[in-house]
Amino acid sequence: MYFIKKITYWMIAWPAIIVFFLQHHDNKKKILMDIARFEQVRSLSSKGPQFWRLYKMMVAAAEFRSLYYMRVGHFSKILKYFLPGMKLCSVASTKTENVGGGVYIQHGWGMVLDAESVGENLWINQNVTVGYKGNGHPRIGNNVRIGTGAVVLGGITIGDNVNIGANAIVVKDVPSNTTVVSPSAYICKMDGVRVLKKL
Repeated sequence: MYFIKKITYWMIAWPAIIVFFLQHHDNKKKILMDIARFEQVRSLSSKGPQFWRLYKMMVAAAEFRSLYYMRVGHFSKILKYFLPGMKLCSVASTKTENVGGGVYIQHGWGMVLDAESVGENLWINQNVTVGYKGNGHPRIGNNVRIGTGAVVLGGITIGDNVNIGANAIVVKDVPSNTTVVSPSAYICKMDGVRVLKKL
């Protein structure tokens, strides 16, 4: 049964492998950085030729497929037919040339990435919104992690080595080497009366 499954996946994944070898050098390098990041985070083997490592990611990780389809642009329309990406996952709003390599998407459901630019080694979780506000799109530095449900809006700059916590709302610049979190939950109404009380 395993052999049949492997052959079937190979038949539907080979177009993605061909498209990889048609990419220009810079884009191919970013895709390889993405593969290496997924392998590192998921403790997978990084041994083997490029096409084999790409094949494993294409069949095993819907989040990687969504990212890969952003990377390959127009080719993605055909490839998505064979191997769909993460449902409700949209990373296509940011052009691949403006997104550094080493992106890792963890549980990408409902995730929107619409930034002016993104550095290397972005880690992004589910239900994150990075997008436009009246003064533009965010610029995100290197080694940034954006937690579940966070919102990053406007023409702001997120520095390098920043960790944005779950459900944080960020609408101002964030300096490098910092962690940003949302306020802790509190009770605002109790027995029909407005209050301000910590849990």
